[in-house]
Amino acid sequence: MDSTEARVKGRAEDSTESIAEGMALMSDTCCSRQQSWNLAEIRHRVLAVKTNAPCVFVLVLCVSAVAQQPRTRVSVEEAKKLVLAALPSSAKQLPKFSLEGGQVPDSAGFYVFMAYWAGAPKGSTVIGHYAVDASTADVWNNVMACEELSTPALRELQVRVRSRIGLFDAEYRKRKRRCPLEMERN
Repeated sequence: MDSTEARVKGRAEDSTESIAEGMALMSDTCCSRQQSWNLAEIRHRVLAVKTNAPCVFVLVLCVSAVAQQPRTRVSVEEAKKLVLAALPSSAKQLPKFSLEGGQVPDSAGFYVFMAYWAGAPKGSTVIGHYAVDASTADVWNNVMACEELSTPALRELQVRVRSRIGLFDAEYRKRKRRCPLEMERN
């Protein structure tokens, strides 16, 4: 045994004896029921605490890691931002432009939105219907054409959203789905 190990062992024994003395003093002065503890029992209890401490530490780390895990789905707010990033700026500058819908994903896992503006004197004009895949962040023009949309701003936002939900290339290829309208027909 080298000198470092001997010092550590000596300190551990000293701290165990100090703890034993403190507990004995507490037992004599504070407790209404007298209980005699011998040094072996105290060392056993201290060892049990020292043995369990790393387990508690690991448990706390695991719980913390689970709590900080990213969501695995696109949020409603993100879906709306994805649709806005897919639309041309000219559409978003129309009078009283609005994007509605998308409160919860439909049964197939798509957020569905409708974009419109105040084009008619007593009404509004629909620009289009859009679907966002809640598991991949893909954005689709959801009326008739059912085309997947792609703009530089949309691609940049999709990279950030997919990273946040933990969706990387290999998993994305597995999850990628067809047009939402085709899925409704099946």
